[in-house]
Amino acid sequence: QPLEISIPLGNTTDLPVVEFGTSAVILACFAWIVLEAWRASSRLRKIEQKSKSD
Repeated sequence: QPLEISIPLGNTTDLPVVEFGTSAVILACFAWIVLEAWRASSRLRKIEQKSKSD
C-alpha cells in the first residue's frame, strides 16, 4: 500500500492577498526594528554626552 501524505495548500485564488499581506508584515517589522535601533542609539548618545559634560 502506497504512503499517502496530505498537505494543506489553501485556496490558490487567495495567493495574491497572502503574498501582499506577508510582504506588508515583513516591511512593518523591518521598519519597527529600524525605529527601535534609532531610538536606542539616540538614548546612548544622550548618555554619552551627559557623562562627558560631568
